[in-house]
Amino acid sequence: LRCLEKRKLCFSLKQINEATQNFDPANKIGEGGFGSVYK
Repeated sequence: LRCLEKRKLCFSLKQINEATQNFDPANKIGEGGFGSVYK
């Protein structure tokens, strides 16, 4: 699980894969300082 310190939001890899449709390049909206950004 990855958690954001300030908001305490945690997401499993399964949830992230579902939200990004397995990191489909069609859902990529850019690059940030920590990696790719998906819608």
